[in-house]
Amino acid sequence: QPLGASDYGRLSGHHHTIMIEDVPRLNADNLDKLRRFITGIDVFYERKAKLIILAAAPVLELFDSTGLENRDESFAWDRTVSRLTEMQTQEYMRAPWQPTSITEAEKKEEEQEEE
Repeated sequence: QPLGASDYGRLSGHHHTIMIEDVPRLNADNLDKLRRFITGIDVFYERKAKLIILAAAPVLELFDSTGLENRDESFAWDRTVSRLTEMQTQEYMRAPWQPTSITEAEKKEEEQEEE
């Protein structure tokens, strides 16, 4: 079942460590999966959840942006790579888990539901 920001918020509000398995290579053919993955990373990052990912490729090879260079997804992916890189640092790993914070992705999802 596809998940959204509020679902990721509930997960990271109850679990300080999240494991994601079977992340496929992402490209223009599966933008919905890409957007959901990015949203999940955004929420987990803002909550300071610890993340374990089992993927089809290393992070830098996970997304083929061919044809999407000037789209929002390409810029969002660059942010995601930066966040995933930071999430591997000692500083991030030592940061306290923030299970009750409301993330920007959750706020955006709530605004869209109200429209």
